[in-house]
Amino acid sequence: MASTRHGKQNEKEVRSHYVKKMQNKNLIVYDTSLVAATPPPSPNPYLGATADAKVFDPMSASPFRSLEIKFPYTSVEQSHHGSSM
Repeated sequence: MASTRHGKQNEKEVRSHYVKKMQNKNLIVYDTSLVAATPPPSPNPYLGATADAKVFDPMSASPFRSLEIKFPYTSVEQSHHGSSM
């Protein structure tokens, strides 16, 4: 699907922009894969998510956060990429 390809192709650029924008906040952004619900005895140990990155903020009371990148693909952009609706 063109919109999924568009997101995958631009994800690194968008993530890089986020890191630059947030660099004065002492955040650490790193790769992640499956993030499971809190460890047992979690009431939902079977739940998880696949975030695009993990963010560590040493100044926060909850220092670990997930980063999910969305880079919209509109019908105008589709015409620029040669796709049809």
